[in-house]
Amino acid sequence: MRQLVPAIDIEKAFSEAIGVSATPVPANLGETLPYTCVFTTGGTRSDIICDMHSMDLDTWDETWAKAMARACELVGLLTGLEGSTVNGVSYARVLITGLPYANPDPDRPDLARVTFSAQVITHAPVISVD
Repeated sequence: MRQLVPAIDIEKAFSEAIGVSATPVPANLGETLPYTCVFTTGGTRSDIICDMHSMDLDTWDETWAKAMARACELVGLLTGLEGSTVNGVSYARVLITGLPYANPDPDRPDLARVTFSAQVITHAPVISVD
């Protein structure tokens, strides 16, 4: 019997766990505020069942204060995942590697964008295959 250990789709997992988007930024972004999108920037498989995901989260809103407040709320939600399992994804460790900061979007100068970075270690599910 073989065992497969697939990687977690962390963008999909975050969309389900903390309510962020795992899809490209929509053309009608100004109509869907606040809006947060998670972008995987890399990662590593640290052992047979643990993956470390690196990501950036961008939050857009009407004002800098609103965008910052939402990003700070998401930092709390994300760190709250540590030690829990949500929708079958086991979050072993959550590290905020860059706290929220103002990050103007040159494509949308009329909207405020705040960005933060994180690394998340998940336990991948083990699947037995005959």
